[in-house]
Amino acid sequence: MAEEVHDCDFSYELGHVLVPEKQMVGIELRLSFEGVDENRELNGVRGHFWLRFSFEVLNLTELLGDAEPPVLPPALGLTLLGIAYSTARGLVMAKIAATVLQGVTLPIVDVRELAQPTPDGAEAREGNSAK
Repeated sequence: MAEEVHDCDFSYELGHVLVPEKQMVGIELRLSFEGVDENRELNGVRGHFWLRFSFEVLNLTELLGDAEPPVLPPALGLTLLGIAYSTARGLVMAKIAATVLQGVTLPIVDVRELAQPTPDGAEAREGNSAK
């Protein structure tokens, strides 16, 4: 039987896709939890979620302009990422409700920080999630 989870370390990866001809913006979140005990030692409990969100943006081609490759306006990208992340918080909480990870939540984050690449250019990030 798995040990009790005192807290979790949390990491994530972000991705997005633009499909202008379908007026679609896709946001992908890959989320991982690793349970830790009272001493912040990993205890073998893990949870992984891969969530994809599709948004229809009716005037997407106008917003993208003529840039090649197409670039999503930052304000729109942050708005959609915020919607996706906050929805993911609820979805994950519901999915782990009857598991050893029950009570763990994705941390509340500033979406501008969430969207920033790590210094080496990778998009994997780590953080803590309070139980």
